[in-house]
Amino acid sequence: MPRQLPSLNAVRVFEAAAKLGSFTRASQELNITQGAVSRQIALLEEQLGCTLFDRLGPKISLNSNGRQYAEVVEESLQILRKGTARIRQDRTSGCILVSILPSFASYWLMARLADFEKQHPQICLRLAASHRNVDFSQEADVDIAIRLGDGNWPGLYIKRITNDQLVPVCTPELAKKVKTPADIKKLPLLMETKRYDEWRRWFKQQRIRYQVSKQRTYDDTGIQIQAAVDGLGVMLARESFVANYLKSGGLVKVVDRPMESNFQYFFVCPESHLADANVQAFHDWLLSCREPGN
Repeated sequence: MPRQLPSLNAVRVFEAAAKLGSFTRASQELNITQGAVSRQIALLEEQLGCTLFDRLGPKISLNSNGRQYAEVVEESLQILRKGTARIRQDRTSGCILVSILPSFASYWLMARLADFEKQHPQICLRLAASHRNVDFSQEADVDIAIRLGDGNWPGLYIKRITNDQLVPVCTPELAKKVKTPADIKKLPLLMETKRYDEWRRWFKQQRIRYQVSKQRTYDDTGIQIQAAVDGLGVMLARESFVANYLKSGGLVKVVDRPMESNFQYFFVCPESHLADANVQAFHDWLLSCREPGN
């Protein structure tokens, strides 16, 4: 029998591209390459037998077919989201779903989670690791998101969880090569992706010219920490994330000159979600875990 439905993965990609008006932005939201977005759109157009976008160089816009199909897709996905949320609600009474950055889960939350479970044994906490921002209007099953940023998410309830200090760390062997703070730039620097990298600001604070001899860039904090532990370079780390490594001696502070990060971790959700007693309980517990003065 002929296939009655197009590729649902392609439909998901189309929905993101139609909503954002950009293949590039869709690739960022879905955490896939722009080429993968283009291929999925081409596959969907082949399966439907018509084009969905007008392509004018790097710019795209929905054509009449695309606008009509976008309405159908949005309506269908809304029904699916609501049905999914309803089934999950029925099956997981007392559960809350938290969309969380993997690094925050691994290096901050897990060490404290036993205390939450002890205080609230009736609450089922489900963690969904994700790097992309949550669109709460589209993802009805997500109760809470924990995200890294500057706290600017309009229309949502936002509360800062961390007050992280950044400090250069590396293995004890590598640290022996550093006699002054300026020596750090002679070593390989482990860099965050451009938006979150704060090495330039740290060097400026030390009144040292920023001139990197070698760098290694990672888009995942966990991988970056492991690279530091493996002796691949110096990391500008959040002290709360590497506390155990500093305690065990696997990492040391190259120089003890901390700097407050421009980017902190935040509890984020629609204001209405706080009416759920379980969400409120997790919110209050998270805030109780904050460092004094945060």
